[in-house]
Order: sequence, then C-alpha cells, then structure tokens
Amino acid sequence: MLIKKRKDFVKKVMEIAHVEGFQRADEIAQAVIRLFQASVGEILSERISEYVPSDLSEGWNMILKRNNWGNLNSIDKRIDFVKKIMKLARIKDYQRADEIAQVVIKLIQETIGGTLTKKVSESVPFDLKIGWDMIDEKNWNGLDFRKKDVVAEMLP
Repeated sequence: MLIKKRKDFVKKVMEIAHVEGFQRADEIAQAVIRLFQASVGEILSERISEYVPSDLSEGWNMILKRNNWGNLNSIDKRIDFVKKIMKLARIKDYQRADEIAQVVIKLIQETIGGTLTKKVSESVPFDLKIGWDMIDEKNWNGLDFRKKDVVAEMLP
C-alpha cells in the first residue's frame, strides 16, 4: 500500500484504528509522528521527509519544525512512548493509545519502505526496536482493534 497524500494517511488511521472524525485522527497521527521523530532523531527524520511523497513530506516537515528536540529525546522505552502519546493525543486508555500508535507506525513503515524501516530499527533504543520490529512483521490482518470511538476516550 503506497500512501501519497496526507488525507489518505489520516483516513487510513480512521479506518484501521476506528477513530471517529478526520480532525481527531489527524491530531492523533501528528502526536504519534512527533514522538516517532523524537525517537529516531532529527537527521533520520529529515531523511524520511526527503523520501516520502511531497504531500506527506509537507506534513512531516510541519511536525518536524514544531518538535522541541531537547524535551522529547528522552524516549527510550515503549511504555514512555505510549504514555506520552496518551498525554499529547489526550487518550485515557493505555491499551487504546498503544493500538493507535501501532496503526500509525505501521502506516509509516508502509510509506517509507523496507530500507528506511530497517534503518529506523537500527537507530532506535532497544525497547522501541522490539516494538518497531514487531509491528513491521505484522500484516494488516494482525492489527485487530476494538471498534471504539476515540473521541469518547479523550481526557478533559
């Protein structure tokens, strides 16, 4: 599956993760991408931006420019990654935040292809590498999520 447009990426997040509403799915995708970028670092994030289609690159770079690298670089454990997603995306449930993160990460992997996916695997801390590689090995049938409205799960 080759995703070339940001709106298609967000629609896939809505469809696969069962997120209600385009704006909410976009907000969640941006939170996961922001933390993903912090996990792989600025240089690899910029390289990914050069590789993806231009419409996706534009959104990727918008998030990249907003990143406060010093504040986010301390992510080296999956549990911290998911907890930060919960906070940034305002999701109450840890399992739900983890599920949605897996969808966004799988979409990133599908978009960047095998070479960059491998490069990411080699560059992230060990605990995140395990999660990254596990998601990479899953096919779309392996991503089976509860049909829940994420908007209803938002923190106040």
